[in-house]
Amino acid sequence: MGIATTDETKSKKFNLRATPKQEDLIRVAAERRGIDVADFIIESACEKAKQTLADQTRFVLDQTQWDLFMDAVQCAASGHSPN
Repeated sequence: MGIATTDETKSKKFNLRATPKQEDLIRVAAERRGIDVADFIIESACEKAKQTLADQTRFVLDQTQWDLFMDAVQCAASGHSPN
């Protein structure tokens, strides 16, 4: 799963520092995936960024919380107060 598309040019540079253990871990993982280290790092960072942003737009409610939420939405839509 590549992140860059064929019509995008890579023009930005990240300078990173890693411990030798981190470097070895990343290098081995990239080799196993059959991609170079830079592509592995960018792909991994983009996936983590997507997860982080998705976590900020989704939430989980139990049934009671859901019912209260829906009541509030319906009241707001009708112009009434929830209580």
